[in-house]
Amino acid sequence: MNKIRQILRLHDHGRSKQAIAIQAGVSRNTVKKYIKFFQQSGFTFEEVNSLGDKELEDLFGKSNERKPDSRLQALQRCLPHIDKELKRPGVTRKLLWEAYMKEFPEGLQYTQFCFYYCHFALECPH
Repeated sequence: MNKIRQILRLHDHGRSKQAIAIQAGVSRNTVKKYIKFFQQSGFTFEEVNSLGDKELEDLFGKSNERKPDSRLQALQRCLPHIDKELKRPGVTRKLLWEAYMKEFPEGLQYTQFCFYYCHFALECPH
């Protein structure tokens, strides 16, 4: 579902901006921006909801979502190998992070490394 449509639908159902941001996976400021534009547009939710995704994006302008930076992309390529290595006895996240930093000296720091690994491990079927 288009993020804009999801934000407006949740707003129409009376959800708070913070709850919408969490559920839609965007910042609260993004939610505020789309709601403000929607309120100023004069359209009803039904009118906006009847638009196709492309029309909706054109009406509200392209989102400011950024592509992941090169450091995150490099880590994401390594995550399957990291997951496999962690199953070996004596292998820790710290050891794998140190190896990752040797290969990618400008890479993500340890806490971010662990954060993205945890998200990968939760989404990845074992």
